[in-house]
Amino acid sequence: MNLISNTFSILSLVVIGTLFFLVIVILVLLRRVEKRQRERMKQTSHDLPVETESPVSDPKRRAKRHALKSVKFRYSVIRHVLIGVALVLMLLGAAFPLLGTVPATMLSAILAILSIVIGIVARPVLENLVSGLMLTLSRAVNVSDTVIINDHYGTIEDITATHMVIKRWDWQRYVVPNAKVISTDFLNLSLYDDYQWAKVAFWVHPAADIDEVRNEAIQAAIDSKKIADHEPPHFWCVELDKQGVKCWVTAWADSPANAWDLRHEIRMNLQRRLAQKGILTHQHNVSIPDTDNHCP
Repeated sequence: MNLISNTFSILSLVVIGTLFFLVIVILVLLRRVEKRQRERMKQTSHDLPVETESPVSDPKRRAKRHALKSVKFRYSVIRHVLIGVALVLMLLGAAFPLLGTVPATMLSAILAILSIVIGIVARPVLENLVSGLMLTLSRAVNVSDTVIINDHYGTIEDITATHMVIKRWDWQRYVVPNAKVISTDFLNLSLYDDYQWAKVAFWVHPAADIDEVRNEAIQAAIDSKKIADHEPPHFWCVELDKQGVKCWVTAWADSPANAWDLRHEIRMNLQRRLAQKGILTHQHNVSIPDTDNHCP
């Protein structure tokens, strides 16, 4: 019995020591990651997904200040949760030598109750906490990144221990649990750089002069104020159909916000230029109502 008790005691000390070492290492890594993210937040321009006359005074400065507070709060929560979990595990490790004195039936009942409670009540919280830690330590997303997730376009305003807040282009907030973010495919338009290749798709009539269409499309992109002078715009015919020719025109923008405006301006310019040249667009799957029978 003494040998078994001594063995349990040694294993308990090893478990506690290992946990303590791991906690120290993780806390040091978290501190370094937090420092790097805070420096990145200070250098980020915090552009809005769409340039608007904001009702908030100096929205970019406010977004930067909020991002710095978010990073500090998030890492603070993660550290406290990590320390709390480590303390619980250390207490369990310290109580490990006493498990031999507890009846097997009672121990099984206690473990069953704990499993049910954790599985029903704490599972969503634990999933989001673990997912939040993974998002924090990874470089997949950061506060102020422009993303498209579940068809919602906007900038990441906050990443908490349990959820992510996305400020959409229309200033509404879209809240996503961290566990869902981890398991969902999404586009991060600011992952490594802010450059965007803006694409506009349109159709023209099969009888249209494609060379003239190409010239008008490229000029429509060049005339935009949001185009970035990295290379000339590109034009492609991507689909031939009996009712139309599908075309693409693409050009560079320096940020997701400029790409949004660039696509808008290309469409506006293109519509004007095609109308002035008399180039017909197709009417594939378009139903034009009879306005003669309707009051304005």
